[in-house]
Amino acid sequence: MRFLVYEFAPRGVVFYLISTDSETPGSKNYASDEAVREYGRKSGLRLPVLRDPEGKTLREYGRDQIPLAVVLDRQGRVDGKPLEGFGPRGTLERTLRSRLRRLTR
Repeated sequence: MRFLVYEFAPRGVVFYLISTDSETPGSKNYASDEAVREYGRKSGLRLPVLRDPEGKTLREYGRDQIPLAVVLDRQGRVDGKPLEGFGPRGTLERTLRSRLRRLTR
């Protein structure tokens, strides 16, 4: 994913990480804001992180699996079906790259 960021951010594409981890200390899937930011740093993704512990984003797009990639065009409309999971090695990245190239021509 970080290679997509390096390739497409200069073309005006904006990427976000959305964390579905709980914000409540002591809960099963709790992650502090710092832990979420650290995950992004360790992954080489220097992206804004949005918190969505209730999973509203997943439900909005009728999905229940992470990672979820939703591509919006320049008008803010969803382009194609949201992509779930990593799939076979590199599938998510290849599919996103193809879609982003088409949208940034």
